[in-house]
Amino acid sequence: MNNDFADEVIRQKKIVEEGARKAALKAKKEIIEMLIEAEIEEILPQRYAKKREGKQTTLICPNCGVRKANQIRRDGHYKRKLIVSEGIIEDLRVPRIECKDCGHYLKLTFKILDPKKRYWKDVEEEVLSLYLRGVSYRKIKMIVGRKMASRMGITTGWQRIQRIGRKLREKEEKNYKKADILALDEVALRVKGERRWGLLVRTMEEPSQIQMFISPFKDKESWESALSRFPQPRAVVSDGDRAIESAVKEIWPGVRMQRCIWHILRGISLEMKGKIPSEKLRELSQRVREALSSGDLSLAFQKVKDLVWDYGEAGYQIGLEIGKGLEYIRARRSGLEIPQTTSLLERDIKEFRRRVRPMDGFFSEEGARNFSAIWVKMRNLQRQGVDWLEGIMKEAV
Repeated sequence: MNNDFADEVIRQKKIVEEGARKAALKAKKEIIEMLIEAEIEEILPQRYAKKREGKQTTLICPNCGVRKANQIRRDGHYKRKLIVSEGIIEDLRVPRIECKDCGHYLKLTFKILDPKKRYWKDVEEEVLSLYLRGVSYRKIKMIVGRKMASRMGITTGWQRIQRIGRKLREKEEKNYKKADILALDEVALRVKGERRWGLLVRTMEEPSQIQMFISPFKDKESWESALSRFPQPRAVVSDGDRAIESAVKEIWPGVRMQRCIWHILRGISLEMKGKIPSEKLRELSQRVREALSSGDLSLAFQKVKDLVWDYGEAGYQIGLEIGKGLEYIRARRSGLEIPQTTSLLERDIKEFRRRVRPMDGFFSEEGARNFSAIWVKMRNLQRQGVDWLEGIMKEAV
């Protein structure tokens, strides 16, 4: 009974706090709009607009230069999103001023909105979206500058995006949840022209989550450092990288290891290519595929014996490779369904490469880590089927 009463008090408190927050946002919006209008009124009084004096203003048209009061006019409003301490002010009405001679909209600054302190949410969304597409800072500045009519401080927005990346990293470092199955792989990137590696760890249960760790190497020690942050799983799926398998054996002795059957098939095809005729290679690949996907150990072993009989020493080596891809069959006895491939992680790698290719590398380790943290958050939110841009922007408030 006491617990129910305490829960109800907490619930009512949250309702009151949320109501106060919304009321504060509404009041702040009205005050900001009123002060903005007052500043515009000083420059362009609404009354007697046709008789307005030709006094000098501080407004500059990029085509015509400094404008006088009788050389500019108001052209309605446009709506912006402003981040304040209480949350996000939606649909803030900002006046638009136009040059009479060329029709270009002029950039405005307002005393109430300090360029060094204000955070336009729509600017941040645009910068973040372009950033995750691999667009350079210079191009982002040009693209966003064309779209936004007022001066919005892209540098401030860019710096805030970096802060979001740091904030996401701090949160994720405290949020490595236990999972039964992990898929492991790496992706290459460049920092100051030098190769770095993104060590990828994906949980295979729904909702699947991915993490990335930037490292100068992809050796056993680097993987040990990355994996030591996670609770021990029941199984690991990888592409057969020796550094990964050695690291897993070192820090999680006894954990089941399933090698991706697609990588096994690819490795055997590459190894045997040129050693046997192409039609025989296709036949071999089909037989290996049947052994790996048989779902029954006895049947798989019989198919391996046939390969050894037909291909001799090469068949024996192929059989050893096939054995590394059969852990999913053994695990079923303990009620564990291990994926046979790392295909989900391969799609992540392709997406990451597509995003970073236009960048031609990062200028700093910090920038690479911030980008990877934001990209990881985007992929995880996409897997959950939610608006990733809105989800990431909530981290900024």
